[in-house]
Amino acid sequence: MKRILVAYKDLLSIIFEKAPFMVILTFLCTIISGLIWPVNVYVKQHIFDDGLAVARGDIYDSQYRHTYIYR
Repeated sequence: MKRILVAYKDLLSIIFEKAPFMVILTFLCTIISGLIWPVNVYVKQHIFDDGLAVARGDIYDSQYRHTYIYR
């Protein structure tokens, strides 16, 4: 494992010397990608739960479409 980490460190240092913007952009994209998944799960859960509420008759279809479009 240590050998792999050293190899990645060497690789990143070489890339950073030639194109520092690429290393920074890679880390930013990784962080943003990691933050998108929990939001995605929350939104899909909300859509599914509201769809079940419409099927049960707890809320109207127009309310479901309103929350689906504006959230």
